[in-house]
Amino acid sequence: MRKKANLVAPSLLACDFAQLGNEARKAHKAGADWLHCDIMDGHFVHNISFGSPVVEAVARYCPIFLDLHLMIDKPDHYLDRFLPYAGCITVHLEANHNCRQYLQK
Repeated sequence: MRKKANLVAPSLLACDFAQLGNEARKAHKAGADWLHCDIMDGHFVHNISFGSPVVEAVARYCPIFLDLHLMIDKPDHYLDRFLPYAGCITVHLEANHNCRQYLQK
């Protein structure tokens, strides 16, 4: 099988939030490989985006691979909320958490 050269992962933050599920499906049907989700808590970074209920809703509505970027303080505290829906999770080493325990989980 031929390996795909590029990966397309549009950001959920670029969507119309009033049409969240439809926008996720539209990206999937257009050929997106992943859907990138920037999760920001207003503490680790200044912006606030959305949390696990939104990620869960998107996962239920659209069968796309979810790339979760947790820009949050204490990501280990929230891991169990995101893990069931994640295809991939990115955290920051400098976030307030035990990185070794996080990676083991």
